[in-house]
Amino acid sequence: DVHLAAAGHLYSALGHQPRDDHRHMVQVISSAIGNTPPPPGVVNALKQFAAPKHLTLRTKETMDPVFGPGECLKAARNWCAVEVKPHEEGSVAQDGGLVFSLRCEHEGLATKGPLVYNIDVPLLDCHADNSSEADAPDAPTSGLRKFFCCGA
Repeated sequence: DVHLAAAGHLYSALGHQPRDDHRHMVQVISSAIGNTPPPPGVVNALKQFAAPKHLTLRTKETMDPVFGPGECLKAARNWCAVEVKPHEEGSVAQDGGLVFSLRCEHEGLATKGPLVYNIDVPLLDCHADNSSEADAPDAPTSGLRKFFCCGA
């Protein structure tokens, strides 16, 4: 439990667009609004893990700088709201995806209301032509174990 806000995502190493990438998974980290943020030394240590890296041969992960250029972590009291965008056929803005709104407290300015950082997640639209890649084995890179869920 790190008591800070962050966002990142997993994605295909093959460079698919997020909407067409069956490996695209957004990860939003929020903490209970009552928890105080960690000391600066802990935040700086966590920032060392922000660089993009391969999880497996076909899957990468990265943290997203949603709080400003190069800022992947926000050490502030925070909470997150999630909304579904309405789906309107042919609309880029109204694609039926999700919007995560990270709401972070101003340092020393709690009366001003939260700073809001929106993270748009497109509706996944995988087509049958991606199935050959989806069915292919995804061997872990050296030093990593592959974990299976639900007895798979």
